Amino acid sequence: MRFERKILTIFSILAVILVAGYLFIQPQTYPVKAVEEEIEEETLTVTGIGFAKSMPSIVKIRFSVVTEDISVEDAVRRNAEKMCNAIEALSNLGIAKDEIVTSAYSITPVYKYDHDKVSTLVGYRVTNTIVVTTEKLNLTGKIIDKAIEAGLNKVDYVTFTVSDEELSMLKLEALKKAVKDAEVKSKVVADELNVQIVKVKTVNLDFYPSKPSFNIKMIGGEYVETPVLPGEVTVTAYVRIVYILSS
Repeated sequence: MRFERKILTIFSILAVILVAGYLFIQPQTYPVKAVEEEIEEETLTVTGIGFAKSMPSIVKIRFSVVTEDISVEDAVRRNAEKMCNAIEALSNLGIAKDEIVTSAYSITPVYKYDHDKVSTLVGYRVTNTIVVTTEKLNLTGKIIDKAIEAGLNKVDYVTFTVSDEELSMLKLEALKKAVKDAEVKSKVVADELNVQIVKVKTVNLDFYPSKPSFNIKMIGGEYVETPVLPGEVTVTAYVRIVYILSS
């Protein structure tokens, strides 16, 4: 029995030695990280500007009726009467109902404050605001006159613009001019620096439409007539192009 145990022990030791030797003589492989040299790109950034202009085809006028009264019911009633009269006057001028929309309506309490800043309710203010949008630019002055004569007592703005389709065309025209402007500028810079433009890396666009607008002054509750002459609608396009260069 002891002899057999010795034999098993000897064989176990030999097995361990053989395995260790096998592992030792095997070639070891280790991951090698590839070292890539990062080459910084030479770039040129240019901003091009383009303009496109057109005469307006649409006018937008924002009016309001503001009434105040001790009774909220009376303030609402008087406001409604004035607004109905104004809409009727505009209809008589040829302004269709779908060219008039309500943009805001509010009823707010009016307070009076004494020296101790104690508030006292003195009435209610009702404001009804409409926007007239029409292609009848020749009626702009008459629309304002008739609306005020009918009881509208606040004109927020008069804005001249173009349709969405016309605006899209103006944007495309301005964009083409902006890209051309950037190309000319980039070529001049590249020639002066004796480098070549390889390709475009990035492009960013911005548009800024400019719409002529006017404020109509109300003095002492009376309309001060002001000639309303629509100017041009201008769309400005900015294009920022980053070019990759080669020496």
